Amino acid sequence: MTWRIKGPGQIYDAGEDSVVYFDSRSGDTHLVGAFAAFIIEQLRAEDLSLESLTERALPLTDSETSDKLSEAVNTVVEELKSMDIVEHI
Repeated sequence: MTWRIKGPGQIYDAGEDSVVYFDSRSGDTHLVGAFAAFIIEQLRAEDLSLESLTERALPLTDSETSDKLSEAVNTVVEELKSMDIVEHI
């Protein structure tokens, strides 16, 4: 399954644990984690599968957490879907 961003948006990163994402399509503003912002950035560049997102996130993890990375990516994508930020195609 491939995922994409539903519309253009802007990310404001103040260098903290949370990032502000403004969805200009809907006018909604969301407070998301840094990992979710990473996923958004990847999907802004191109439509990707969960497997591709997981591969791109691999350098961000250490060896102790890499086995749970696929689950984390899936969870974040589902959360972004529930916020109406991403959709599967």
